[in-house]
Amino acid sequence: MRMMMAAMIVVALMLTGAASRGDVTVTQIVNLKDAQDDFAAARYQDCLKKITSVLGLSTTTPMDRAELLSLRAECLLAQKQGALSADAFAAASSAYATAKDSKGAATAKGTSLLIKASQDYAYTPRTGDKTPLPIID
Repeated sequence: MRMMMAAMIVVALMLTGAASRGDVTVTQIVNLKDAQDDFAAARYQDCLKKITSVLGLSTTTPMDRAELLSLRAECLLAQKQGALSADAFAAASSAYATAKDSKGAATAKGTSLLIKASQDYAYTPRTGDKTPLPIID
C-alpha cells in the first residue's frame, strides 16, 4: 500500500514539474490511439504533430515507438513525400527489430524498398503484366 501511494506521489510530482516547465500539460497528453484516429480521418498534419509529441516522451515502449514511426511513414506517404516516407519506414523497421517483432520489421523494410523502387507512386513489376500498380490510394 505504501509503495503504491509513493508511486502515485512520484508520478504526480513528475507531471507537476513537467507542467511547470511547460513541457506537457494534462490536456496535451496524447497517445497512439489519438494519432491513429487523426490518420483515419485524413488529418495527417495533426497526426504528425501528435506522433512527434508522443515520441518525445521517455515512457514510450519499443513497440509503441515502432508503431508510431510506421504511422509517421504512412502519413508522409499519404502526403506524397516519398523519400521522407521511405526513411521513416526504414526507421520503423529498426524500431520493430528492437521490439523483437520480425514480421513488423520485415513489413516496414519491404515498404521502404517498394517506395524507393516506385516512380510517381506506382510500382511497375519487372516480369509478367507490366501495368504500374499504385502504392497509395
